[in-house]
Amino acid sequence: MKLQGNLSNLGLDTLMNLISILEKSGFLSIERADQNAILYFEDGTLVGATLGEIQGEAAIHILVDWSSGHYTFTERIVSPVRNLKGTAFLAFKEGMRKFFVYSSLNKINVNKKEQ
Repeated sequence: MKLQGNLSNLGLDTLMNLISILEKSGFLSIERADQNAILYFEDGTLVGATLGEIQGEAAIHILVDWSSGHYTFTERIVSPVRNLKGTAFLAFKEGMRKFFVYSSLNKINVNKKEQ
């Protein structure tokens, strides 16, 4: 199975859920400007993540902010990078929650001083 497209059309969380539901093994490569991220899946479970020199959950927390970028999922039998624990998808969801809370607070100017 090969999936490809742009995150602006299909969000990363939806894409990861699809790979999980289909229990696919392989890697999801995402290119945005001069950055390249790779997420590794084994039987639908996210087992590894890289974003340049950044590895594991730190890479996941950055990726939650990506709403655009070209992606390609390539199915493979073995995922070569294993730098995430079984709770990696939960880490992604927590990163998404923090991102949306921070965005919401900025919209209502919580961080701005009263004048």
